[in-house]
Amino acid sequence: DSFLNDPLVLAVERAVRAGIVVVAAAGNMGEHNGQTVVGGIASPGYAPNALTVGATNTHSTVYRSDDSVSS
Repeated sequence: DSFLNDPLVLAVERAVRAGIVVVAAAGNMGEHNGQTVVGGIASPGYAPNALTVGATNTHSTVYRSDDSVSS
Protein backbone atom coordinates (compact mmCIF):
# COMPACT_ATOMS: atom_id res chain seq x y z
CA ASP A 1 0.00 0.00 0.00
CA SER A 2 1.11 3.57 -0.55
CA PHE A 3 2.83 5.33 2.33
CA LEU A 4 0.02 7.89 2.08
CA ASN A 5 -2.43 5.28 3.42
CA ASP A 6 -0.16 3.24 5.71
CA PRO A 7 -1.39 3.57 9.32
CA LEU A 8 2.12 3.21 10.75
CA VAL A 9 3.46 5.94 8.47
CA LEU A 10 0.54 8.19 9.37
CA ALA A 11 1.32 7.65 13.08
CA VAL A 12 4.99 8.50 12.47
CA GLU A 13 4.04 11.68 10.64
CA ARG A 14 1.67 12.72 13.47
CA ALA A 15 4.38 12.08 16.07
CA VAL A 16 6.95 14.12 14.13
CA ARG A 17 4.48 17.01 13.81
CA ALA A 18 4.09 16.83 17.61
CA GLY A 19 7.86 17.29 18.01
CA ILE A 20 8.88 13.66 18.55
CA VAL A 21 11.93 12.25 16.77
CA VAL A 22 10.90 8.88 15.37
CA VAL A 23 13.61 6.28 14.77
CA ALA A 24 12.46 3.25 12.80
CA ALA A 25 14.18 0.03 11.81
CA ALA A 26 14.66 -0.32 8.07
CA GLY A 27 13.63 -3.95 8.39
CA ASN A 28 15.47 -7.14 7.64
CA MET A 29 13.40 -8.58 4.84
CA GLY A 30 16.08 -11.06 3.87
CA GLU A 31 13.96 -12.72 1.19
CA HIS A 32 10.89 -11.90 -0.89
CA ASN A 33 9.35 -14.31 -3.41
CA GLY A 34 12.50 -16.43 -3.33
CA GLN A 35 14.80 -13.47 -4.11
CA THR A 36 17.35 -12.22 -1.59
CA VAL A 37 16.57 -8.64 -0.59
CA VAL A 38 19.39 -6.46 0.71
CA GLY A 39 18.60 -2.87 1.55
CA GLY A 40 14.80 -3.17 1.46
CA ILE A 41 12.98 -0.69 3.69
CA ALA A 42 9.69 -1.66 5.30
CA SER A 43 6.98 0.31 7.08
CA PRO A 44 7.26 2.55 9.02
CA GLY A 45 10.85 3.06 7.88
CA TYR A 46 9.73 4.56 4.59
CA ALA A 47 7.82 7.36 6.32
CA PRO A 48 9.06 10.65 4.85
CA ASN A 49 10.01 12.08 8.27
CA ALA A 50 11.24 8.94 10.04
CA LEU A 51 14.90 8.57 10.87
CA THR A 52 15.40 5.09 9.42
CA VAL A 53 18.34 2.94 10.45
CA GLY A 54 19.59 -0.39 9.24
CA ALA A 55 22.69 -2.49 8.89
CA THR A 56 24.22 -4.74 6.29
CA ASN A 57 27.38 -6.78 6.24
CA THR A 58 29.48 -5.58 3.31
CA HIS A 59 32.06 -8.36 3.81
CA SER A 60 34.69 -5.59 3.40
CA THR A 61 34.11 -5.21 -0.33
CA VAL A 62 32.66 -2.41 -2.48
CA TYR A 63 30.32 -4.80 -4.31
CA ARG A 64 26.66 -4.93 -3.24
CA SER A 65 26.31 -8.36 -4.79
CA ASP A 66 28.02 -9.99 -1.81
CA ASP A 67 26.30 -7.93 0.90
CA SER A 68 24.08 -9.69 3.40
CA VAL A 69 21.72 -8.80 6.22
CA SER A 70 23.63 -8.32 9.45
CA SER A 71 23.01 -10.80 12.21
